[in-house]
Amino acid sequence: MSPHGYPPLREWAARHMLTSLLMQPGDSILVEEFTYPHMLECVLLAKGAVPLPVPLDAHGIVPAQLRQVLEQQRSRAGGSPLPRLLYTVPVGQNPTGAVTPLERRKEIYLICREFGILIIEDDPYFFLQYPQGPAKVPGIPHATEAGSYLSLDTDGRVVRLDSFSKFFSPGLRLGWAAAQPALIERLMTMLTAQSLGASGVTQLMTWQVLSTWGDEGLECHVCAMQREYARRADIIHSAAHRELAGLAQWERPVAGMFMWAKLLGVEDAYDILPQLREAQVVVVPGRIAHPRVHDPQFK
Repeated sequence: MSPHGYPPLREWAARHMLTSLLMQPGDSILVEEFTYPHMLECVLLAKGAVPLPVPLDAHGIVPAQLRQVLEQQRSRAGGSPLPRLLYTVPVGQNPTGAVTPLERRKEIYLICREFGILIIEDDPYFFLQYPQGPAKVPGIPHATEAGSYLSLDTDGRVVRLDSFSKFFSPGLRLGWAAAQPALIERLMTMLTAQSLGASGVTQLMTWQVLSTWGDEGLECHVCAMQREYARRADIIHSAAHRELAGLAQWERPVAGMFMWAKLLGVEDAYDILPQLREAQVVVVPGRIAHPRVHDPQFK
């Protein structure tokens, strides 16, 4: 088995390898204002990067705010270097659940192109979209027509990461990367040096299942997963309407596995964690997903 991965099922380089390849300690990197906590804590902050938060709304990164952050960075005294990268989760964003529409992605891509920024498109929830609920799930054909930053890329500035772990089986820890060939070759070399590649048994097992299913079987499985997550989204959305009306603001999830709620009149969710535990309610305070997670003044 090649350490680069089984040819039909190449293991994508882990996020820390990608950031090691594309940035140095002290470099700034653009992230969504609330972003994937593991990427924030275990990769960016651990490697000495400086995350620059870009404001979000219900549809992901706000292009005008992205431009403003970049222009402010460029105009600062001392000529602060511009960020090298934008890290984004455009579908079922972790933790807000936002889905960035294609037209907005086009605006964001053009801004990144203007400022010379590479885009890491981390899209593990791409196949878990259910905008019309459990009764009418899109399946694979419609999902692939939704577009991505990679589909907009004209000059090799996008690295797209996909994963089997969210729609196939979480224990597999398998995924794949798509980018310009020269970058993929360097990622494969780094992967070989650091981990000798993914488990050959896991890769072969996944390939055997997919080849046995065929396109029709995979389509059936993806639809089943979309229906299940849409059903769960409806349940939590209905429960929020019943129990949190007037106490919180939220959007009905349309992709992924997260629902983001803003508690009205509560400055910091940490302040009410003891009461929530007593009521056997599990929440994740939003601050753990913000670049200022360790700032005691941040609420």
